[in-house]
Amino acid sequence: MALQDKKIMPPPWLAHREIERYSIGWRMGYGEDYIDRFGDWLDTLSPEERTEYRTLFPEPVTWKGWWDDEDSSEVLEHGDFW
Repeated sequence: MALQDKKIMPPPWLAHREIERYSIGWRMGYGEDYIDRFGDWLDTLSPEERTEYRTLFPEPVTWKGWWDDEDSSEVLEHGDFW
């Protein structure tokens, strides 16, 4: 377990559940601050640690594709989130 000795930052969808994936909240204010710090922290991880982190924190359906920097989300209807 490569991450066992590191302080782990939660991914954006857990750290600020109130901000949706494409919200302007990630581009200004406290969301922007968090996403910048998270990106800097993520850059410190080795490829092995990144893989472990992605396994520990899979993307929720509304953030699908985020890890690979692509939009592969589906259009969901009310009640179709699980």
